[in-house]
Amino acid sequence: MKYIITESQYKLLTEDLGVSRATLAYTNIIYDTVKDKLMESIRNNRNVSETITLGLKDLFKVYKNDVEDFIELPIEKILIKFSYNKLDDNVYPEGFVTTAFADMIGEGSQLKSPSRYIPKEIVDEIDQTLIAGFEFNFNVNKDISEEQMDELFYDLRDAVTHECNHMYEYYNRAISGAKGLDTTLSFMKRPYEMFGDKIREDVLQIWKLFLNLLYVSEPYEVRAMSQEAYSKRLRMPFEKFKETKYWDYSNRMIDFDAQAYYDYIIDLMGDLPKEEQTEILNTIHEYFIAYYEFSKKIVYQNPLNKKIVNTKNIMDIMKYFQPQINKSGKKLQRNFMRLYALQPE
Repeated sequence: MKYIITESQYKLLTEDLGVSRATLAYTNIIYDTVKDKLMESIRNNRNVSETITLGLKDLFKVYKNDVEDFIELPIEKILIKFSYNKLDDNVYPEGFVTTAFADMIGEGSQLKSPSRYIPKEIVDEIDQTLIAGFEFNFNVNKDISEEQMDELFYDLRDAVTHECNHMYEYYNRAISGAKGLDTTLSFMKRPYEMFGDKIREDVLQIWKLFLNLLYVSEPYEVRAMSQEAYSKRLRMPFEKFKETKYWDYSNRMIDFDAQAYYDYIIDLMGDLPKEEQTEILNTIHEYFIAYYEFSKKIVYQNPLNKKIVNTKNIMDIMKYFQPQINKSGKKLQRNFMRLYALQPE
């Protein structure tokens, strides 16, 4: 079965969705490395947690055969945090769950002076190289079918493609002198994961659905999700694609209505006294604003959006972000339909 993205396939993505081909070689190297470790973990039937290091020797073919790509994205070391967890039961309907991250520069990834082992003609073209940090985690059911195993490796390829494109964006922002990517709104679930026990569970789940839509509506996530969906386009018809999480997310974003979400949360609390309802709503709002202010001022040293800070309740927050979520959902669907208009090999 063919998992790796070819150069001609990537060229279509580049032309249609603005994806840099410089990530292609790294995508395939990382995919091969993690795939081999994942297959080994599955064969040995044991849980694994380790860091894999790829140095210049492992990346030789990038700067040897794809000089222009290396100059555009000069990664000289890749650090991959890998974990595999075989569950004692069959928890996931899909058979597995994959989570992946690209470390931002200064938070696991870093810039450095070019190694003396890089050819001089390349060093003359670049001022800095990149140590790129990634993380890939796999939770797998006790019993996983052959078909689910195929999907696991496709999911890995999608994840690698997604995170390599994030790394490309981080690098270009760093060398241009721009501030690091501000991902405050992507991680607004954090305070609720830390202190969520103070909030009624069914209400918290609906609020997290809103936060998920907010996360996917960020421009860099729209780009990455569009790129990631390409491998789905290679192996399934459009009607089948409409059953995936990608299309589901875009529909939920287009249909998102702040008033409907708020009314549903109120309905869920119908059995509670008014005072308890108010306390829960206030707590959700306070956590959101507190984390937003902390992330903006302390983590990123960026100015606050007063329209967000001055919201009075969660209804105000959802109404403020509804246009962004609706618009991003429509853009996602347009990108998906453009993917299906491409002619891959």
